[in-house]
Amino acid sequence: MKRVVNLIGCVLITIMVAMMSFVPCFAVSLSGSVNVPSQVTKNKSFTAELQAQCNEKIGVVMFTVTNSDNIKYKSCKVNDGSSGYIEIVQSDSMLKIMYINTAGINISDVHTLVEITFVSDDAVGNGYIEIHTSYSTNINEEELSDSNGTIYDIEIVEKAVNDPPPATGTRVNSNGSSSSNVSKNKNSSKTNSSTAKERVTTSGVQNNAAEAVDDAGDNATASQHKTVNALSDTNGVLLFVAGGIFVLAVVSVIVCSYFMGKRHAKTASTEEATENKEDIS
Repeated sequence: MKRVVNLIGCVLITIMVAMMSFVPCFAVSLSGSVNVPSQVTKNKSFTAELQAQCNEKIGVVMFTVTNSDNIKYKSCKVNDGSSGYIEIVQSDSMLKIMYINTAGINISDVHTLVEITFVSDDAVGNGYIEIHTSYSTNINEEELSDSNGTIYDIEIVEKAVNDPPPATGTRVNSNGSSSSNVSKNKNSSKTNSSTAKERVTTSGVQNNAAEAVDDAGDNATASQHKTVNALSDTNGVLLFVAGGIFVLAVVSVIVCSYFMGKRHAKTASTEEATENKEDIS
C-alpha cells in the first residue's frame, strides 16, 4: 500500500509539472486589423481605423503601420472613448503607435482603438496599408501572443463611389514588422496592386510609440475570431482535464492514506491484544 501511495504522489507531481508547461504554450492571442475603404478619391483624405480583439483586458498594444508611397500619413488620434492614450513615432512610410491603457480595456469584441488620417496621391493607382501588432500585454502586464500581420489593398481613383466596401486583408507572415514599397505607377492600378503584394519584405522593428483605446468597431475577419476562440477553448479544455485528473489523484491519495491508517491501527490493536494476553499468562 505504501508503494501505491508513493506512485500516486509521483503521478500527482507529474500532472502539476505538465499543467505548468501546457499553459504557456496556449498563451492568449491578440489580433489586429484595419477598417479602411477599398476605394478612395485621389488627393483626398481618408480614415483608417486600427482595431484589436482579445479575450482578456489589455493594457498595452503597439501597432506598426506601413503604407505605400502613394499614401501619406497626416494625423492620428485615440478613438476608444476611455482613459487610454497613445505615443507615436513616424519615419518615412512606417508609423509606430503604442496604445496604453493603465486601467485596462475590454476588447473581447473587435474595438477601434486608434484612428489614422491619410492623404492619397494625386494620381490614380493602387496602394496598400499593412498592420502588425507587437509587445502586447494584458492588464496584469502578462505578455500576449500577437497574430501575423495583414496587408490591405486600396484603389486610388478619380472619384470614389459612395460608401465603398472595406478593404479585404491578406495575411503576411513575419517575425516583426513587414513592409513593402509600392512603385508609383500613375497609369496602371493593376500593376501597382501586384507590386504591393509581391514586394512584401521583412524590415527591422524601430522604437516605441503610444496612445489609448476603448470604444468599438465591428469589422474583424471571421478567421481572427476563430483563431482566438479556438485557442481559448483548447486552453480551457486542457486545464479542465488536468484539473479533473489532479482532483482524482488527490482523492486517491486521501483514500489510500485513510485505509492505510485504518489497517495500521488494526494491526497495532491486534499486537497490543496479543501482548496483553501474554502478560496475563
